[in-house]
Amino acid sequence: MLKSPRRNLLVWLLGASCALSAGAQGYKEELTPFLTRVDPQEWLFRTNIALSANNLAPANDGPLLTDEEFKIEQGTIFFPMPMRSASHDRDFRTIKAKLLFEGREVPLKLNMVAADSGGNPLHSGEAYGTWTFGPIEAAYNMIFEVEARATCWNTEFKDAEAMTVPWPAGAWPKEAASTFEPELFINEGFEGTYDTDFVERLADRWTKGKAKSQPPMVVAKYLAGEVAKSFQPSGSGIVPDARPATARQSAQSVGATSAFEVLGAEEAAKRGKGTAFDMPLLLVAVYREVGLPARLVFGYVGGSAGGGAEAFRASDRAEVGPYAWVEVALYDEKQADPRRQLTWVPVDINRIRADRAFSRKLDQPWPGFGSSDKLNEIIPIAYHLHPHRMGADSYGATIGRKREPMPSLWGWNIVPSTPCGVDQVLTFTATSPSRGPGDPEPGRRDRGQ
Repeated sequence: MLKSPRRNLLVWLLGASCALSAGAQGYKEELTPFLTRVDPQEWLFRTNIALSANNLAPANDGPLLTDEEFKIEQGTIFFPMPMRSASHDRDFRTIKAKLLFEGREVPLKLNMVAADSGGNPLHSGEAYGTWTFGPIEAAYNMIFEVEARATCWNTEFKDAEAMTVPWPAGAWPKEAASTFEPELFINEGFEGTYDTDFVERLADRWTKGKAKSQPPMVVAKYLAGEVAKSFQPSGSGIVPDARPATARQSAQSVGATSAFEVLGAEEAAKRGKGTAFDMPLLLVAVYREVGLPARLVFGYVGGSAGGGAEAFRASDRAEVGPYAWVEVALYDEKQADPRRQLTWVPVDINRIRADRAFSRKLDQPWPGFGSSDKLNEIIPIAYHLHPHRMGADSYGATIGRKREPMPSLWGWNIVPSTPCGVDQVLTFTATSPSRGPGDPEPGRRDRGQ
């Protein structure tokens, strides 16, 4: 397991330098000369993962039924905890987790992982909370709950200025360059890397092989429009809980999700359609194909400012629930302060398509490209759909039950082995945290360094 010292994590959490100012609509934070965050909203976000042994599930090695239970000598749970994006900051001090087997709480030890053993950032700048525990003698159900506070912002992007910044003369910064490494559902499957012929054809057809003849943000905006025009979303990508009784027994909302359905970028390019998560995956793949660092951002739409106390259910309103968009890198080497050189530009490709923003000229602002008045209602959860490069298994992404691999954000390693016959239920809750009389205004809170 890759580890980073606590002091290195705290330095990493500092992120870009910021300038806060009070305005008519709240505080603003200028991340870089091109991107300013506005209208901060604070959230308390909680994820609950419930696993229950399913004695009717087929065993790994044949048609016999399994009666497996959880017998664990030691285990490690991985859950994504990205601390900073274009539109959010997560408060490190507020991270809390609880693990229950058969209703009995198990002690946990947290280690945050944000860099590899060489001090380089993880892929896409991801960070993981890793909780170790054990041993567990025997149990048929498990509940893991993790929560943290986050501040989410809307964004204002200076299109005209950003579109004059040229391609870097040197190397991309390490965090941006890390996105070119293989990634699950972009150019890699659970069995290893795969061909990306259809993604390559699309990128070559749209740019005629001359992507670097135009500044990066011109190319990024143009390609977002081409993906939005050519791709047909079909289905929510949310796999509902197959056993509502399991959810009730676990005290979770009936109809919670068990995993997320994606085709992956290559298959989406081939078909020209896919789930609501496949269009952002395809855009990330096309960006990377032409040399633009980009990362997927998977988040949760909390709804109107202030949130609500009710957990997400598959039958909820369409505007509340899991959501995905893209951040593409803009690198201005001329900035004197290295912390202001890299801008992650949010690209809400689903909104661009829904609003037909691509019908506007490139030199006009597009809602969803850089500027957004919706992101302060969306809490980023992860930059990856599954932490497989951490060596993690989970029940959305294993073949133990002879089903197609599906991501579910989290994963774990347990010794001696992962049980085969298990049902999984994930629920998400986003609420507006209580504020005491001495608490700072949203956006003014420090990041827990």
